[in-house]
Amino acid sequence: MNSALFIAECIYHEIPLMDERLMAEHMKYLRLLNAEGHILTSGTVHNDGAMTGMITLLLAPSPEAVRELMSKDPFMTSGIIKDVSIRKWTPIIGTFVENDTIRQDLQ
Repeated sequence: MNSALFIAECIYHEIPLMDERLMAEHMKYLRLLNAEGHILTSGTVHNDGAMTGMITLLLAPSPEAVRELMSKDPFMTSGIIKDVSIRKWTPIIGTFVENDTIRQDLQ
């Protein structure tokens, strides 16, 4: 597989209360991407105790492929995500360098 690692940083609009149904759909989609091997890890970003976004580490062939995957996230289609920054990431030290499976996917 000719892939690279990408960081997708999503910034949320301010949301007074999170819709539980929408959160469930969002999590279901992220789990699907994880099961398909696209997502290595994902988590929320908090500022002053408020959830303001998420950072997701993905394995994909291009930034355009990442953007396509992110465009189908229910948080994106519902307008919760106001901005997405996608950057190629090259690990130098640690788990992602030492993990044989990930290293093979990157070759």
